[in-house]
Amino acid sequence: MILYIDFEHKDLSTKDPELALNAAGRRLRAKYRFEEMAQDTCLIVRYDRFSQSLFTELGPKAIVCSGHNTLHSDYDTDDLVGVEWLLKTLPIPLFTICGSFQSMLQLWGAEIGPLRRKPGAEDVSLMEQYGYEKGYCEVIHSAGPPLLEGIPTEMTMHQNHFWEVKSCPVGFTAIASSELCALQAVVHNDSPVFGCQFHPEEFSEEHDHGRILLQNFFDQWIND
Repeated sequence: MILYIDFEHKDLSTKDPELALNAAGRRLRAKYRFEEMAQDTCLIVRYDRFSQSLFTELGPKAIVCSGHNTLHSDYDTDDLVGVEWLLKTLPIPLFTICGSFQSMLQLWGAEIGPLRRKPGAEDVSLMEQYGYEKGYCEVIHSAGPPLLEGIPTEMTMHQNHFWEVKSCPVGFTAIASSELCALQAVVHNDSPVFGCQFHPEEFSEEHDHGRILLQNFFDQWIND
């Protein structure tokens, strides 16, 4: 079994029903993609319902953690106990994406914050205020990790963020960057853990580098 932890805020459906519905659709599409790649069942669990006891009960082979559309500061710390345990202990193969990638590296000592502030832009959205990467964008990776096998150095990945990790914490190695965001992907030095700012699960027929990356992850840690 694969666990897919949905990091989207539990109250988003009340605050922005349309955005919540779109996010739920993306999670479901990703679930089926993960099942196809891993040739195994993928169970979606919301972040506030994940716990160490649930992890022990289910015994997953690997965990993927999603991004989210909500500011980190809007989360109740009591709801994050289980996922923080996971992101601190890294007990099994783990793949974190966007917001959960930021959360993981923050727990390991990194600073997170907006990409950049645009002066005089208070009347527009948060993403427009801070600058953002959105849609399919070029990301440059360094050769080395098996997860990047078969992917060109200049890869195309889907982006949707205005927040970033400012530096790579001790215990991880930075392996990718973009023009606007210096830290696009990391691997853990001692554990089968990968994290990225971009969204590899949002691949398309034309832009399939995310599919290759995810397939490499499942092949290396699940399908052997």
